[in-house]
Amino acid sequence: MGRFDDKEKALDLNEKGIDLYELERHEEAIACFDEAIRLDPELSDVHYNKGMSLHALERYEEAIACFDEAIRLDPELSEVWEWKGMSLKELNRNEESIACFDKDIRINPESKHSWHYKGVVLYRLERYEEAIACYDEAISLDTELSEVWNSKGMALYKLEKYEEAIACYDEDIRLDTESQYSWNNKGIALDELERYEESIVCYDKVIAIEPELLDAWHNKGMALHALERYEEAIVCYDKVIAIEPELLDVHYNKGLALYRLERYEEAIACYNEAIKIDPKEADAWIEKGNSLANLERYDESITCYDKVIACYNEANWLDPDHNAES
Repeated sequence: MGRFDDKEKALDLNEKGIDLYELERHEEAIACFDEAIRLDPELSDVHYNKGMSLHALERYEEAIACFDEAIRLDPELSEVWEWKGMSLKELNRNEESIACFDKDIRINPESKHSWHYKGVVLYRLERYEEAIACYDEAISLDTELSEVWNSKGMALYKLEKYEEAIACYDEDIRLDTESQYSWNNKGIALDELERYEESIVCYDKVIAIEPELLDAWHNKGMALHALERYEEAIVCYDKVIAIEPELLDVHYNKGLALYRLERYEEAIACYNEAIKIDPKEADAWIEKGNSLANLERYDESITCYDKVIACYNEANWLDPDHNAES
């Protein structure tokens, strides 16, 4: 009778833990699951649920140990394989992660999330065609899974299939008009097609959703630069620099815009900021040298070009394959 009572108490504690998990009170949830395991260590669901709370707390190694215990008790519990795969993915243990998603898919071929996450890991491994095949499987199971459309678009972008990528981002946006990542990614793909006016519309959508998203401001600045709207581009770069002053590319790009406006002293100040962040940034030395030459400060410009040569010589010494192809 006592053993039966322990199991009932364990099941009640498991339900309480699930409720706490849903409220994102994970430490309390784990305490419930631990007490349930003490009362009855053979309940696979309790180990699984504890693993999910540990995953939510980014304690991935501990989560994996819980998932392994759940799998020992019930190897055919498909969703445990999915969650173990996600924890392994967070630890960049990519091949192990794929193996878990494959196990889940073998048990439950309609596991749309495992198809998606397997694709995400394959994308990380630069296996883009395989990733797209996984995303297509997920979409075939649920066409309304908006984040999969964004993931597929990213893989198509890497394959330089920009029109197809845009179609995927549009599908995500149809399902979720506030999908800032698809708006931003659509803008990037439009930039590749030199459709800058359209890309700026996308970046403005992102900024309306998330005004502090630096990528959108930077990308908008570069699109404006491509349209020779340099003053507007500088406004965008200044927005980024005000929030995050240590981004080399933004100082460099602001310098390029100022150079185009023949504001050479200000351009030099930007290149100096880029060089301060990375003294071996050869492009910044080149552009600083060009700006100095336009000011007829030739000795200083020669010093900059010497720095460029030194940067390239060091890079070639460290990596003989660094030389540009002839």
